[in-house]
Amino acid sequence: MRRLLLETPFTELFIESRSDVELHDVEPLDFRPARVRSTLPLVWMPWQRQILQPFLLPPELPESELSELTDYAMSFAQRNDYELLDTLLDLNATIFTDFQYKQGSTVLSTSPFEVYAHRRGVCQDFANLFICLARLIGVPARYVCGYLYTGPKAANARMGEASHAWVQVYLPEVGWKGFDPTNGVITQTDHVRVAVGRNYIDATPTSGTLYVGGGGETLSVEVSLTRR
Repeated sequence: MRRLLLETPFTELFIESRSDVELHDVEPLDFRPARVRSTLPLVWMPWQRQILQPFLLPPELPESELSELTDYAMSFAQRNDYELLDTLLDLNATIFTDFQYKQGSTVLSTSPFEVYAHRRGVCQDFANLFICLARLIGVPARYVCGYLYTGPKAANARMGEASHAWVQVYLPEVGWKGFDPTNGVITQTDHVRVAVGRNYIDATPTSGTLYVGGGGETLSVEVSLTRR
């Protein structure tokens, strides 16, 4: 983290960041054969619930919307016999196949219910929807901001040239595991995690405040990922 305070007028701010990241390739489901089958609803010890509470609270939405989203989330659990991992994999795949990736169709304030109702959005929206649905069935979930390596100009890859958003859920006896509903995959070495938090506000790549002045603003972003 870096913090900068500017007290003189400026017309342009340029931020450049370079990082070398070492990623260890692991099988994302290597824990499954060795673990006892986890089913919903999950049961947490009091100390676990206290620690995980920030990642169990759904967003503040009207009761009617939360009720409809709860029914939608429970439909995944029911058709997977309440098996935890199968439910999450089904949810991840369904958002990928049934929701349209459409840039410009949403804004930062778009709610998970609006994404659910209109069946379209971008990576941030799909992450927010996944998090909301997971929390409504009692599964701790958090927002992840980072970058996605898509290879040299992959034609069918999404969000390869900007920041990307996905989800991590907390699995009993396993820990945090990543799901990318925008691409319908479990995260591995193509996903470079930068920050995590309860929601987007906790994990923005950059943030700041203009206390005085400030006219219209424009933002341009360029991301380049290369594999050594």
